[in-house]
Amino acid sequence: MDMLFRAYDTFINNFPAQYQWIVSLGLLAIIVIGLFQLIKKSLLWLFLLILFVPAVIPILSKLGQGILQFLQYIVSRG
Repeated sequence: MDMLFRAYDTFINNFPAQYQWIVSLGLLAIIVIGLFQLIKKSLLWLFLLILFVPAVIPILSKLGQGILQFLQYIVSRG
């Protein structure tokens, strides 16, 4: 799992800080849509989903941080 977190951090750090939450949102959408499609096809994929759900945690964390920074930026400008 640590390797997955490091790979995600390496990927996300290629983008400017103000756009990282957008990239995280896109990745989350791709993961959710992909998992939904897989679950529709087989029950075996449901077990794999349960196994890989912790991998989504860093994406949600980065997304939340980005949205919070964006809202703070908007409030400070207003």
